[in-house]
Amino acid sequence: MTIEDGRAKPSLLRRGLVAAAALVIVGTAAWWLLFRDGSPSPGPLAPDESGSIGITAWEHPGDFGFGHPIVVNTGDKPAILKRIRLVAPSAGLEVIAAQVAGSKRTFSGTSYTHEWPSKEFDDLYPVAGFTVAPASRRGWKRGVELVFRLRAKQIGNYEADAVAVEYTVDGTEYRTYLPIATRFCVVPPSAPINGEGDGDCGVPSGMNKPIDDPEA
Repeated sequence: MTIEDGRAKPSLLRRGLVAAAALVIVGTAAWWLLFRDGSPSPGPLAPDESGSIGITAWEHPGDFGFGHPIVVNTGDKPAILKRIRLVAPSAGLEVIAAQVAGSKRTFSGTSYTHEWPSKEFDDLYPVAGFTVAPASRRGWKRGVELVFRLRAKQIGNYEADAVAVEYTVDGTEYRTYLPIATRFCVVPPSAPINGEGDGDCGVPSGMNKPIDDPEA
C-alpha cells in the first residue's frame, strides 16, 4: 500500500497484486507512551499521523518490507538519527536492516511490500548519522520514512507494538515512540496473500495499549 500526501493510493509498482490489509486509525486515541524513570524525552520528532494505528498484512515466508512510519521534525534545529527499531517484536520476526527514505522519495509512504528489495522504497540512507531537517525548511514538510527489511521464515503470525526512534539534537538524547502496531500473517507459499479463504488476519494486539518497551 502506497500513501501520497496522507491519502492511501494504489501502488504503481505492484502491478495488480492485491493484498488484504487493515489500516485502522483511531482518531480518539491519545499517545500511549510508557516512559521509565530517566528515559529520554520524545523531543521534536513526531509522527505525521495522530492516534494509534494498526497495520495488518499477509505475507509469504521470507523477506518483506515495512515502511509506514513517518517522522517530521517539528523543531527549529536538525535532528541526528541514531537508531530506529521495532518495539517488542514477536520471536521469529527478524529485522534484517533499517533505513531512512529521505525527503526526495517517490512516495510519501509505503505501508508494506511482499518482497525485498522493492522499487517502492527509494532515496534510501543508513539510519545512523542521518539528519532530519526541520519541517519549516524547504522540501522537508513531509519528513522522512522509516523503512524496515523484515524476515519471517516460519508460518505464523508476528507482531510488534510500536516503532522507537532514538536521536539527538545539539547533543541532547531523545527517544520518541510512534504508536504504530503491526501484525504480519505469514502463510505457505502456495496460499494466496490476499487472505481469501484463510480467515481474518486480525488486529494487532498492541493497538491502543500502553507502550511497554523492554529495551528502555
